[in-house]
Amino acid sequence: MTETKQDDNLLKIMKEARHDETIKFKTSDGKDGSRKATYEDPGIGIAMRIMDLMNTGDDNGDFGDLYQQIMDHVLITPRWSYEKLEKELPEALHKKQVDAKNKADKDVKIEMVWPGYRTALQIMMLVERPSGASNMHDTLVVLNREVFRHNGQPVRMEHWEMGHDGYGIGMKAFMEATEYLRDTLAYNGVLSTLTEGVRFLSDTVRFK
Repeated sequence: MTETKQDDNLLKIMKEARHDETIKFKTSDGKDGSRKATYEDPGIGIAMRIMDLMNTGDDNGDFGDLYQQIMDHVLITPRWSYEKLEKELPEALHKKQVDAKNKADKDVKIEMVWPGYRTALQIMMLVERPSGASNMHDTLVVLNREVFRHNGQPVRMEHWEMGHDGYGIGMKAFMEATEYLRDTLAYNGVLSTLTEGVRFLSDTVRFK
């Protein structure tokens, strides 16, 4: 009888440690989509370790690792990894081109490639630093290396300067790239599902 009561209490505790959420999102064709997601309290030690990744010092954070830890320790359903997410991303979202006219009145294309979920999350979460300070220059440096392409190659900062194809459209390219990353991260509700995991974790250990 005692063992049964203990088992019942354990099941109750385990149930209370989990939370089901309906994640709503827009599908690629603009329709309303939703999924059931289940999150689990990983314990205060792991939770604190994950939340520490939001600010790792020098006004920086490791959000690529943070979301990996969310998938490893908090998100129970669906069961995701970066490798699985990459395999499920449609080929059509791996590249994007935008027509533009540079300051020399020349028609050019802003060419972009998908850098992978880990890198994309890191870029998008650090457009603004943990302190709230702007991080536009360093974000553009990373975009040049990881996202922008010219003749199939990463670009340098000079690409956006006088005498080069990107002259006068650097800010437009910046906005196009962040929109591309944001929209691709939002595909199939991935970003909403992961950020809900962070919110759940914060509420669970009362960080807010």
